[in-house]
Amino acid sequence: MAVEQLQRWFAHARLRSCGQGLPVGLPANVWQCELIVAGPDGEHAAALRWTHQGTASVTVPGAGSVWRLDGSSSPVRPGDAVQITERPILITY
Repeated sequence: MAVEQLQRWFAHARLRSCGQGLPVGLPANVWQCELIVAGPDGEHAAALRWTHQGTASVTVPGAGSVWRLDGSSSPVRPGDAVQITERPILITY
């Protein structure tokens, strides 16, 4: 089911960049792919984030939502801390 959720996230997205750790402004164990997602309200930025081991806390750059592999989501505001784990999350803003 997790793979299906990842496919849904990428269905209407364009990849902008991918990177890991300190060079992209994240903790050393965090990976990120930045996306542009097309939706009914136009395009918006998003980031897929996960760790290769352990957990990390990161802040979100803008207001939006955090989407989890189980399909649940929660709103976030600029500066909110989000827990990153080995299970990818999609942050839209």
